[in-house]
Amino acid sequence: MGSGFGVKCKACSASWEGSLGIGLRYSEERMKVTLTEPKSRGSMRLFSDDSEIQGEIASLMNQNASLLDYEHSAYLCAGCHWIESKFYISIKTLAAEEIYTPKYKCSKCRNALIRIKMEQNENDVQILDEKGNEIPWKCPLCNGTKLVKDNLSAQNDILWD
Repeated sequence: MGSGFGVKCKACSASWEGSLGIGLRYSEERMKVTLTEPKSRGSMRLFSDDSEIQGEIASLMNQNASLLDYEHSAYLCAGCHWIESKFYISIKTLAAEEIYTPKYKCSKCRNALIRIKMEQNENDVQILDEKGNEIPWKCPLCNGTKLVKDNLSAQNDILWD
């Protein structure tokens, strides 16, 4: 079951929201069919709106690569600190025995996006890298440094299939 997130800057109330996890429509068999046939029913757009990434994934999957992991994840821009929700996928290539993950770019400034986790405590939301290290955050609009749960976001606490 997937969930959602809604966060905002404590200083200026700029907000971000998105989807996390996977739902029932993401069965492994359905994923393999969808990923090898990206033009069928436009279904790939559920996973990535970047046609280059769609092509890379389809090419790997058509070469019998192994699907390791996938889910909707939160990402942080390394440049402007904009927060986005993107589809994360990990594929093991058979030929080179390498692990492929998409390299997304920020929709605002085109810098690299970093996959993150967000942990909420009493006072704020912490941004962590994949190893659990805290990443300092600065609001791209006002330079505020506190990220909090957006209690008005419809995405908070939702569960989706």
